[in-house]
Amino acid sequence: MTTAKFVAVCEEGHTLDSGDSIDDLSTVNHCHQCGEKVYRVCPECADSPIPAWKTTLKDGSVRWSLPDYCHGCGEVYPWGPSRVGQWLQRADEKISKLSSPHPQPSGTLLTQSRWEKLTEVKYGEEVVNHVREGDKCYKNRLWQSALAAYIHAFEWASIAYLEEEAGLDIIERERDGVYYNFAGGRHSLLDELTSHVEIDQKTLSKIQSMNRAERRWMAHHKSGNTLQKEVDALRARLNQFLKTLFDH
Repeated sequence: MTTAKFVAVCEEGHTLDSGDSIDDLSTVNHCHQCGEKVYRVCPECADSPIPAWKTTLKDGSVRWSLPDYCHGCGEVYPWGPSRVGQWLQRADEKISKLSSPHPQPSGTLLTQSRWEKLTEVKYGEEVVNHVREGDKCYKNRLWQSALAAYIHAFEWASIAYLEEEAGLDIIERERDGVYYNFAGGRHSLLDELTSHVEIDQKTLSKIQSMNRAERRWMAHHKSGNTLQKEVDALRARLNQFLKTLFDH
């Protein structure tokens, strides 16, 4: 069940449930999770309350969805996309206007059964959101943005699977100070994942090349244009990855 309400949110995007009234949090100035400053209204216009959507899952856990921009003044919230990220997207959009008609990605990453499975598991909505964002960017020839979204979908799919099938909540562990890299390093999402499920070699090889530094280079600092064929190859591996984790 999903309900909408006004909430208080810290700079890192942690949501503080206001109960029946936003006034219940009038004395809360810092987040109890990270210590960052808490906002009850948009910090830019200081007028518009912050809306959020609260989803209660079947297991009783709660998931929050927050907007990135103020509905009153249009400015980005502190937890929204960075100024650099916005600049990159605007640059991509300008380039796309000079291109031919919108391309369509091959096949669907969110089949009906896969979508239903993801909506039932904790963190599954993050996978859905990043896949949809990637496909939207793809159709508008925003190749760098699409690449970044699909890479995040890989990460969130791993996190969702481990929480659902292995009872390992990566997000909670990171809140406790145990930080994970996607592939490689002392704490690796890939290592945790392959200890619970068999991943095909092509997909495994693709993931192994996506360590933190390389992902940033691919998504933001690559010289020249990110070619469509690179995005197609990554998207195909993501499709196989989601099939392995959630089509059963």
